[in-house]
Amino acid sequence: MQTQKLTIAVVLLLLSILAYSQNDKVYSKTGDIIIGELKSLSRGVLVFDTEYADSDFEIDWDEIDAIEISNNFLIYTADGDRFKGGLKPLLGQGRLIRLITEDAEITMRLDEIVEIVSLKKSILDRFKVSIDAGISITKEHNVRQKSIASNFNYRGDKWLVAASFNGEGTTQDGVDPIERVEGGLTMTRDIFGNTMVFGGMEFLSTTAQDLDLRSTGKLGAGYFFIRNNRVYFFGGAGLAVSNEKYGGENPSQSNNLEGLVQTELNAYNMGDFSLLAKLMAYPSITDKGRWRLNTDIILKYDFPLDFYMKLSLIHKLDNKPPDSTNKTDYSFQTSFGWEWN
Repeated sequence: MQTQKLTIAVVLLLLSILAYSQNDKVYSKTGDIIIGELKSLSRGVLVFDTEYADSDFEIDWDEIDAIEISNNFLIYTADGDRFKGGLKPLLGQGRLIRLITEDAEITMRLDEIVEIVSLKKSILDRFKVSIDAGISITKEHNVRQKSIASNFNYRGDKWLVAASFNGEGTTQDGVDPIERVEGGLTMTRDIFGNTMVFGGMEFLSTTAQDLDLRSTGKLGAGYFFIRNNRVYFFGGAGLAVSNEKYGGENPSQSNNLEGLVQTELNAYNMGDFSLLAKLMAYPSITDKGRWRLNTDIILKYDFPLDFYMKLSLIHKLDNKPPDSTNKTDYSFQTSFGWEWN
């Protein structure tokens, strides 16, 4: 009898915990009400978990009329404000919402909210991982082209840690292989409003420019000039220190102190398409008149089940490389991949 009572008590406790965790509500513009647990809001997409579905729902933020969530969230606005609290709906008032914190209640429009992070997230829930690959084979001259890329992001309460890797190679009969490998690790910390500081390392090796290895450490500050549920535009500046090792006919090695100017545009509310454009300029301080420019443009199309196709243009420019070394290196990639978040 005591065993049965204990079993019933445990079941009731588990049901109460489940009921508590499934008390968030989403009111869609079509009149539907979804009850479950909000996971996150990022880049215009709300991730919502329900007990009657095997996988999470992904809902466009523009399709939501109101929302109700507990006070266990970090809520970021387009103005750069950051709140800890919850949201209560103001039904029938044109997407108005009430943000409730420990100290105040603030009325705002849903459009003003650009990111929601759950304070109950586990370590794994804070990661976003993607990997993609591409291959091309041509019979004439036995041309083989392959590429692989991966990205890892971790979102903390104030920190964003991003790591990336991109490798590609081309082989052809009678021609030396062409290879490019690059990667990096960047850490960004929110300071106040839309301002943050960043630091990190990046690496590049490319046979097209006889560059055995360039390692670059960078440190700077940036600002979100535009940040909403359709697009963000980020700009930053700082300093960089690079170490370069060139091969080829005239091997050389050098250390350089450089300035850093970067911009990043991300448009993600275009149906299943998204566009990322990054520009990084390194004007040299120790080598007067020299500057480097890195450009990445990525067009992505999302398929069901978290698969995607990606078109990438990567361009590297160095206006004063060592003698007999190419000033430019570029590639165009088509790849297919999968992401987990």
